[in-house]
Amino acid sequence: MRQWWNYRDDVTLITRPRRFGKTLNMSMLNCFFSNKYADRGDLFEGIDIWKDSGYRQIQGTYPVLYLSFASVKADNVSDAKKQVKSRIVSLYQDFEYLLENEKLMESEKMAYRHILTEMAEMADVTACDSLNYLCRYLEHAYGKKVIILLDEYDTPMQEANVYGYWEEMTSFLRNLFNATFKTNKYCIDGLPNRHLTKECDCMKKKLSVMAVIILVLAICVSAWFYGYYNHKSNDNLPTLTAIAEMSEADVNSLLPGYHIDQLREVWGKPDTSENSTACWKLGNDTTLVVSYKNNGIVAICGLKDDSGASIGE
Repeated sequence: MRQWWNYRDDVTLITRPRRFGKTLNMSMLNCFFSNKYADRGDLFEGIDIWKDSGYRQIQGTYPVLYLSFASVKADNVSDAKKQVKSRIVSLYQDFEYLLENEKLMESEKMAYRHILTEMAEMADVTACDSLNYLCRYLEHAYGKKVIILLDEYDTPMQEANVYGYWEEMTSFLRNLFNATFKTNKYCIDGLPNRHLTKECDCMKKKLSVMAVIILVLAICVSAWFYGYYNHKSNDNLPTLTAIAEMSEADVNSLLPGYHIDQLREVWGKPDTSENSTACWKLGNDTTLVVSYKNNGIVAICGLKDDSGASIGE
């Protein structure tokens, strides 16, 4: 927390996997800086940051906007926008006491009431500017710029990508985030978005490229493992003399899975070969007939006598 505060970046983006404590850290920042917790220094007593008198002086002294888009999940863009707007209205309701503050102009109070009245039905343009306006009202009331903490900002974009309204939703969020973070002069710092206006355009392409790379790697690894575990060694291939002593059932349990080139390598050129079938004479009036697939893998074998009858019959 000390490191983040000292850097004083305009906007900070936190990117970590699930369960890495992003929400917990943002909740901690809210409790430390928000003037709603002005009398809760006891939460930080005994930890390292509380030993610094400078941080003890600023604990609980800033207006903080803390909201989460974790539950913004809809299968259509209209409902998704309404859910975002509902989160914004909830923030306005949390600070409704500002309407009694004498530092706000009457026109500002009218705009504030308008958002409370419109609720989730407010126009997109109004919603996109609403957090910027709320920061202005808070800055006027408290004389300090606002800290904005936004959790799960990417959840609406994930849902938009899944349900096919990516372009409409990212256009809406781009305008919202631009007004809230990029052009907001009443905001002292923002989490977790950094240059999201550019990231929105690139994110879908990056996800697609990553998906293709992962798919190709998965196919290559699977193919390698398949070839490794399904490859039969020439060392285990019996001689034709040994084949002559086997039953047809034993031959069929042994040879399928070998490649026809392996048989040629060990046994030599077949006596006859045509139409995906190769025959080797075994020297006891018996012929081994091997049928193989188009890819050369042995499929089925048979033992026939000189008359062409199967010895297995």
